[in-house]
Amino acid sequence: MASLPNLAGVSRKPFALLMAGALVLGLSGVAGAATPTPTTIKACVNNTTKVVRVPTSRYSATRYCRPGSHYVAWAIAGSQGATGATGAPGAPGAPGAPGAPGTAGTPGTPGTPGTPGDKGDKGDKGDPGDPGTPGTPGDPGTPGTPGDPGTPGTPGDPGAPGDKGDPGDPGAPGAPGDKGDKGDPGDPGAPGAPGAPGAPGDKGDKGDKGDPGVVGATSIVNSTAGSYANTVFTATKTVSCPAGTTMLGGGGIVTTTDSPEKAAITTSYPSALDTWTVVGGAKVGPGKTWTVQAYALCGAN
Repeated sequence: MASLPNLAGVSRKPFALLMAGALVLGLSGVAGAATPTPTTIKACVNNTTKVVRVPTSRYSATRYCRPGSHYVAWAIAGSQGATGATGAPGAPGAPGAPGAPGTAGTPGTPGTPGTPGDKGDKGDKGDPGDPGTPGTPGDPGTPGTPGDPGTPGTPGDPGAPGDKGDPGDPGAPGAPGDKGDKGDPGDPGAPGAPGAPGAPGDKGDKGDKGDPGVVGATSIVNSTAGSYANTVFTATKTVSCPAGTTMLGGGGIVTTTDSPEKAAITTSYPSALDTWTVVGGAKVGPGKTWTVQAYALCGAN
């Protein structure tokens, strides 16, 4: 019997990745299997390479796995884990740099002038001015002709009064009166414009961790199964999750019309965020064929 072309050497991928492939295989069952969907994944683990394989059929009536492999099984979905403990509060952030000083407010409008104080007391009377210059005396009257002595004549009219003398110099100013009472305060001026905002306060403590989200609905998407003749030794298949979903895992399956050990998955990995790639290898006899198919487990967003 011819041996495979060094398939074990290229299939030693991380156990967790192969487990993801096995999960999908367990979910889908044997290629072409009908419902109901199983609740347990049954697989065989190679004792040397540790590669996980989901057989399409039992190896014999008394053995599920081939010689050199051992049987494993696990539930498809485990129970939800307990909510994790709340994380410790984060350390306070460093204080922010002081903000620039605020712009000075506009000066308020001056208050209304206070009411004038009471009038001071009248000053003392000034000293009398100097006497005015006496007026010029009038001219004497013409002497009358001496008459006979007789009845005394009528007294002559009084002479005209002299010119009014010049006014005297002003008296000295009186003493100042007492200071008046202080006027009432004026009304307050209008308020100035608000100053610029102050510097921001320190960062608050980190909030508690939220509860875990609810797991959305999941579905399995598979690629077409490529069929190959004995002249093809390796083949690749990819499958992508549809829009509005997130890829949770993936895997693949290889079948053959020849002995099962002549075909195997050599690589199974996520080649993009929403795409799973499976590479199969085979070395089957003349007239025999083999197939490879990829699966992706997709969860609703």
